[in-house]
Parts: sequence; structure tokens; C-alpha cells
Amino acid sequence: MPTSRAALYPLPIAVRADLFKQLAVIEDAGLPFDKTCSMLQLPQGAQSRLISLQKGLRLGLGVADAGFESGLFTPLEASLLRVACNAGSPSRAYHRLASHYEQQAAAWPR
Repeated sequence: MPTSRAALYPLPIAVRADLFKQLAVIEDAGLPFDKTCSMLQLPQGAQSRLISLQKGLRLGLGVADAGFESGLFTPLEASLLRVACNAGSPSRAYHRLASHYEQQAAAWPR
């Protein structure tokens, strides 16, 4: 698998927790991801990755691959989401990743 920006410079844990929480809400609401990803609220430093994600979606990439190529998702996250999407819905994966990163953020010394 090629290396993306996320593999070199992943988003901070708290930002990743928030990202996956927002993705879970969008998925659970049944909203079309390609139309609603512009509603994601990320810190200023992550906005360029979000714009890149939208470009990848417009080029026909799936959520997992567009997220990986944009640097929003790590290789592991992209792999998990690719499997979840192929199984029908990434909702459960989004929830699990959000929970995992929330726990890590809470345990991480500030």
C-alpha cells in the first residue's frame, strides 16, 4: 500500500476521535457522504485534507481510499473502513474508531 500523509503525519488523536464521531452521525442519518462531507468540522490544519478527500470522492474513489489518499485516514483505518464499506456500512467501524480514539485521548497526558 502506498504511503499517504496520514502514515507520515497522522491527525492528532482527539481530532481523529471527533472525525470518526462526525462520520458515524452522517452514516447513521443515512445522508449521502459525498454530499455531506463538507459539513465536517475539523481544525484549520486538517481542512486541506478534507478538501483533498472531496476531490478523491469526485474522482470516483471510495470513502476509505479517498480518506487514505487525502491523509485523513491511516493505512489501518482505511483498511478497516474498506472492509466495512464492502460489508455494507461503515457505521459500526466509525463508532468503534471514535470510541477507541476517545479512550486514547482521555488516557494521553496533556
